[in-house]
Amino acid sequence: MSSMSSPPTRDTILNALRGVADPQTRRDIVSLGWIGDVRADDGAISLKLTLPATGFAQREQIINQARQTVEKLPGVRTVVIEVGSAAPAPPQAARVPEKPPIEGVQNLVAVASGKGGVGKTTTAVNLALALTR
Repeated sequence: MSSMSSPPTRDTILNALRGVADPQTRRDIVSLGWIGDVRADDGAISLKLTLPATGFAQREQIINQARQTVEKLPGVRTVVIEVGSAAPAPPQAARVPEKPPIEGVQNLVAVASGKGGVGKTTTAVNLALALTR
């Protein structure tokens, strides 16, 4: 860690961390959104590194590269990296309408295709007739 130069700014730190890339995607950790809450207080640097999952294979490699990159900056006295993992997004619950979308209709069946002329209408009519019985 250097001590003779003026301390780095937040932008200097972020620019340096753009040199640390995820080995799988080859994208830098800043562009991936893994770096946050960067603070530079007279050479005392702290930042948050949020990795994609707790079982991330390159976890230690990226943490060490990030630390070494920041430590090499002129004016850095200490580096504290808070490491976290992004929680997977909770599944979205299906919205249940408060009332049926069509009076007298209990169930809806969607028939779809990415192409025209494949018999969607015929299939829908046959399903409707079969379900009425």
